[in-house]
Amino acid sequence: MITMELELLLLGLEPLVAVTVGAGAIVVGGGALALSPAFGEVLGKPELAQELQESGRSMVKTGLVLSLDAYDKVQTAWTETSTTVGQLLEEAKTEAKQVRMQEEVQAAS
Repeated sequence: MITMELELLLLGLEPLVAVTVGAGAIVVGGGALALSPAFGEVLGKPELAQELQESGRSMVKTGLVLSLDAYDKVQTAWTETSTTVGQLLEEAKTEAKQVRMQEEVQAAS
């Protein structure tokens, strides 16, 4: 039981961390993409601007991949949780029905 709770906690934290890191990479990478032409002009080194653009592009892609991975994990966890809750609900309804039937039988005797 404790292992399951720990697993659920970690499952909840992993996508959150991935989205946070992914968003940071998108912001930083996007900034690098936007500012790279200015750096190239100011420093007079177009090759630096090109390298900065490639790095920014890579960071944005990594951020998107992390975010999409986190989304998939959350979606999978949600599906598993809703299935489990649905099964528990059906079991509870069945047990409640059995209790009512036993009470009716006892009341009739």
